[in-house]
Amino acid sequence: MDCLAVGDHDRLMSENLVENSDRAYFHRRAEQELSQAQRAADPAAVRAHYHLAGYYLDLVYRPDIEDTPAKLTD
Repeated sequence: MDCLAVGDHDRLMSENLVENSDRAYFHRRAEQELSQAQRAADPAAVRAHYHLAGYYLDLVYRPDIEDTPAKLTD
């Protein structure tokens, strides 16, 4: 069983808080994009906002795909 060195626990907790903070930010951005999509009149703008919302939600719920570029499909 591995033991944590002095300071490792604090470092790990700090990294986890940053990750949670990032997720909260991405969730907020997704909500903002969904709101913009609902207000947009141009179909292309609606599509773009929904696409961005989906990308942000991927970052919230699938952080392992952060380095995967988003792709728009027709």
